[in-house]
Amino acid sequence: SLNQMQIEYSKLDNNYNVSPTELVLSKNTEYQVAKEMTVCVFCSSSKNTNKDFLEQATKLGKILAELKITCKTGGGTEGCMGYLSKSVHENNGKTISVTHEMWTKKDNYVKEEIFDMEIVAKGSDLSQRKLMLKLGTNGYIVLPGGFGTWDEMWDIIGQNSVGLNTNDIIIVNTNGYYNGFKLQIETAFNNGMIPSIDSVKFVNSVDDINFRFEKCS
Repeated sequence: SLNQMQIEYSKLDNNYNVSPTELVLSKNTEYQVAKEMTVCVFCSSSKNTNKDFLEQATKLGKILAELKITCKTGGGTEGCMGYLSKSVHENNGKTISVTHEMWTKKDNYVKEEIFDMEIVAKGSDLSQRKLMLKLGTNGYIVLPGGFGTWDEMWDIIGQNSVGLNTNDIIIVNTNGYYNGFKLQIETAFNNGMIPSIDSVKFVNSVDDINFRFEKCS
């Protein structure tokens, strides 16, 4: 497995000029992140997450590990995020956590062993964290989640719409969880607000995902 280590966002250069295939630590140690395929997964971190969603997260983790696809998440240890990362780890896969200092500065914070690498973003908002979630990522998968998941999802969809990101984003619509989002996209298309509905892919299960993601944007 990868060496356990933590990277603080402030140690990256101020222009965010970091190669998508490596992050450079302060001690001149190079860490290869995206030599293999890396997929970023947006999903819940709530302890109250529906068990059907947790089962999908566990299954996705096993698939990613078997395909040797590195799994990048927001670093949560509960909900879909926790089940996903634990599953990847238990199946000898690679995991990257992208968290924020507002959580790591808490007195009870402990770096979890399920993460092979941890990146700590700084700042008064989550913009730097979202940037690090995108850096070196080949594709995006969205499992059921709340406000944070939706924010990250729409950010990528918005970038795709103007050509700033070309990587696939796949929404796993378990038990119709994202039916409302799907309807909103169709309504926007029917009213001339967006040119196409094809930029967002919906599947009913992680079993339906085509994992042939393209290279990083």
